[in-house]
Amino acid sequence: MPTHESSETLEVVVDGTGESHFHVPTPLALRTLANVYACGHNEYGSRTRVRRSFHTGHLVLCVTRGRMWLEVGRHRFDLRRGQVAWFDLGQPHAYGTDGGGSTVTWARVGGAPVAQLFTAARAEAQPVFSLDAAVFDAVKSGLSNLLHTMRRPTDDFEPRAGQIVYQLLSALVASRWREGASHSSEPASLNREVQRLVKFIEEHACERISLDQLTKMAHWSRYHLSRRFSQITGYSIPQYINACRVARARELLEQTDLTVTEIAGRVGFSDSSYFASCFNKVVGCTPTAYRRSRLEGPVHPSSVHPS
Repeated sequence: MPTHESSETLEVVVDGTGESHFHVPTPLALRTLANVYACGHNEYGSRTRVRRSFHTGHLVLCVTRGRMWLEVGRHRFDLRRGQVAWFDLGQPHAYGTDGGGSTVTWARVGGAPVAQLFTAARAEAQPVFSLDAAVFDAVKSGLSNLLHTMRRPTDDFEPRAGQIVYQLLSALVASRWREGASHSSEPASLNREVQRLVKFIEEHACERISLDQLTKMAHWSRYHLSRRFSQITGYSIPQYINACRVARARELLEQTDLTVTEIAGRVGFSDSSYFASCFNKVVGCTPTAYRRSRLEGPVHPSSVHPS
């Protein structure tokens, strides 16, 4: 396995058959592209379960038959045919079947574009996507195309695969935004204004952002801004800012030797204790524990299940 990857597998019981293909991204691809580390297709029986404390990248899991369960951090979700799960493997996670089989197509992906789309999709808090038939077919088709591309890689594999990954994840982002807008009674123009504010927060989260600054941008009162933002995104404004900051902190913990206090300051927290509390709420462990797990975890090759 590549040295930039790490994992800690606590339990693997695979009941079923399948195929999986693996790829080691080049340094250039890691810096610039949406990457695929592995992709596969599985027919699971009724006794499959996989449990890890962490792994590299994100997992996209498309259920085309049957039902599954999923645990991410401290939360448990039920998955059924027609749903897609997208979650960060950097936190404790588990998935499996219970009382019935399932069929899944999956991809383990990563890279800066994936992290940005993950934040935009609000998948940290809501990793399960209930899609209409057209979007589900588009995501399923994208994963099938990715699997086909990995079976017969060509010289331009990385940009081709990166484009497929970006397109299928963008479909999930667009679906989540439509879902938020459809659940809001606000006019479409107000939804667009909130989306503009979300983009601004994502781009400037590590800077000092005040509620007054955002109210001036939107030309709304503090009350109406807070209410509309929460209705459309599912987050309060402070929650969303902190989620974006934690996402950046995780990158710095993995990629630099900066201390936790230094990272807290870099991502916009003046109090390192408050930073550690916010990090724990989002990720499920302290920043120090997160870094230790990424540095010390042993590498475990995977077989025919999502890795």
